[in-house]
Formats: sequence, C-alpha cells, structure tokens
Amino acid sequence: MIAARLNRAWIASLQRYSLIVMLLLIIALFASVSRPFFTVTNLDNVLSQAAATAIAAVGMTYVIIIAEIDISIGALMSLAMSVAWMVAVVPGARAGEAAAVNAWVYPVGLAAGLLLGLVNALLINSLRINALIATLATFFAFRGAALKMVGADDKAFLPSPVMFLGRTHLFGASLPVFVMIAVAAVGAVVLGRTPVGRYLYAIGGSQRSAVETGLPLGRMRLVAYGASGLCTAIAGLIIVGQVGTLQSGLGIGFEFTVITAVVVGGTSLLGGRGTIIGSILGAILLVVIDNGLNLINASVYIYDVVKGVILLIAVVIDVLLLRHVRE
Repeated sequence: MIAARLNRAWIASLQRYSLIVMLLLIIALFASVSRPFFTVTNLDNVLSQAAATAIAAVGMTYVIIIAEIDISIGALMSLAMSVAWMVAVVPGARAGEAAAVNAWVYPVGLAAGLLLGLVNALLINSLRINALIATLATFFAFRGAALKMVGADDKAFLPSPVMFLGRTHLFGASLPVFVMIAVAAVGAVVLGRTPVGRYLYAIGGSQRSAVETGLPLGRMRLVAYGASGLCTAIAGLIIVGQVGTLQSGLGIGFEFTVITAVVVGGTSLLGGRGTIIGSILGAILLVVIDNGLNLINASVYIYDVVKGVILLIAVVIDVLLLRHVRE
C-alpha cells in the first residue's frame, strides 16, 4: 500500500514537472521565432485567454478524478448564460441591436451553472446510467434549450456590468487571471486538504470498493458535477464579458478543449489521480500553442491537429505509467 502511494506521488510529480518543462520549451521556441510572443502584453493576453479554460478545467478535474466525464459543459455554458441574459437584460432593450444587462447576470449565471451541473449528477444517481450517456443527453437538451430561449442570433451588449469581469485590469493584469488563481486555489485546497478531496480520490480509485466501505458516492458525484457546472458558469461569464456578445455558438467544442487540458495536466481518465495545478498548466499550454501558432501565421487547420496529437501523447503516457504502478 505504501509503495503504491509512493509510486502515485512520484508519477504525479513527474507529470507535473515534465509539463512545466514542456511549457517552458514551447515558450522558448515561439519566443525565438516570433518577437511579439515574449512581451508583457502578449503574455497577459495568453493568461487572459487561458483563464476561462483553466477555470472550467478545475471543475472537470473533480469529475474525471472520480472516473467519470462531463461532455455537456459547452452546452451548459450556453444555457446558463442564456438564462442569465433573459433575467438580467434591461427591459425594452431586446428590440435594439444591442442590449444592456444589469448585475443580476452574475448571481443568476452562477446559480444556473451550478443547478445544471447538479442535474447531470442527479440523472446519473437516479437512473444509474453511464456518465458519458447522461451528459451526452444533457448536451443536446441544454443546447436546444439555449437556442429556444434566445434564438440563433448573437446578442450584442452595450457597455454594462457583464463586461466588467472580462475586461477589467488590476495591477497590470486582467481580472480573469486573478479569478483563475482564486478558483484554482480553492479547488486545490478542497481537493488536497479536506475529506471531500480524499473521498473523491478514493471513489476514483475504485467506485465499487468506495461503496462497499460506505463512502457517499452519490453526494460526492453531486459535489463533482456541481463544481463542474459552477466553474463552467464562471468561465462563461468571462468569455461573454471579453467578447461583448452572447453568441449562439457559445461553448461549441469547449468541452473537448477543457478535457484535453485536464488530461494533458496529468489527471487520469481512469480516475483516482490528478491535480488542479496540472489542469491549470494544461490549459495554459494549449493557449500558448494556439497563440504561438497564430503569431507565426500557421494554418488554422493545424491547430486541432496539434491538440489531438498532444492529447494522444498524454493518454499513452497515462496508460504506460498506470502499467508501471500495477507492476
């Protein structure tokens, strides 16, 4: 048992430090071929762009640690932001080209994200169905509901509180970066320093054993998917604030970017292993690659190819390390 724990700790450290080395090497590569890359302005831009993905990755880490998956978060984001827009839009503004929303967009958006995340957990708990199937169903349901609520046209915003989170700068850095740090800190403390975190890791190691030993699987699933929904809503508020519009395509493909970030960050798809800092670094790595490819004018068609290759490498490494632990 002690040897297994030491092996897992060694693997986690190896993955984390190798990810840092990879990130530094890629930064050095792009800095050498593109002078604008390694500037304060661009680095702040990278962190600002990574914030939404990184925040959503915190919640997704909780889900994947218990050996489950949530592919509905892109649609969940769209529906949560649609609900927030419907509630917070200033009366009489919908007829114009742009709309103003009040500060209710924040609590309503967060509450909607949390509740939608809990819906996923309740479906899995009550129907006892596979998480992939459950979240695939809610993916379509959430996306359809969002389009029904606000239509297929983008909703542009007048300068209003919705843009505060996405466009404010403090101490030379964008506010989303500070939000990312705060969410990551809370997520890491809960996962690493509380009984909830220990339960999540134990459940991911073996759900059957966890149930037999009396661990509250149903409640921990509510925690994981609730955290995923809440973090996704925070990410949605940042994206809407940065873009300045509620786009009909909001969140499309977002779930795959977030899952890639989490897996690249060292969280095992088989459950029981992962860290918040690894997921944050994974998100930053993906954005650094996107940003660097954009600055060197690479073909837009290669972006997803690179992400796919990185994900495949991460999964292969995870499988090889797991075999090492079992041996």
